[in-house]
Amino acid sequence: MIQKDDKYIEDCLVTETNDFEGISSRLENRNTVRLLHAGLGVATEAAEIADILKKHVYYGKPLDKTHLKEEIGDVLYYLAIAIDALDSDFQTLKDANIAKLKTRYPDGFEKNKALKRDVEAEYRAMEDV
Repeated sequence: MIQKDDKYIEDCLVTETNDFEGISSRLENRNTVRLLHAGLGVATEAAEIADILKKHVYYGKPLDKTHLKEEIGDVLYYLAIAIDALDSDFQTLKDANIAKLKTRYPDGFEKNKALKRDVEAEYRAMEDV
């Protein structure tokens, strides 16, 4: 067990936020709580997808496509909550994503364009949807 006087912990705690009232205040917003739920859910389900793939690639387990589909469906569930909390819809977000990708890769994927993105242009393209 790490001792309370551990220098590493002490150094880390210096940078910990102490805005607990602000955090609590922001959590009073229903959609913020829904977005947090969705974000944590997506992260959890993504980890489950990664675990299935890890076990297939590195441990030689058969690829369980049914389990993958289940976890992808769970990601969609959490995304639906987030999209509703943002007062949007799947189609709008899919269209915005394609607009962003077409701006980034107008002639198809190119490694240099992946490394040197024009994020402002991508956001403008998404806002136009």
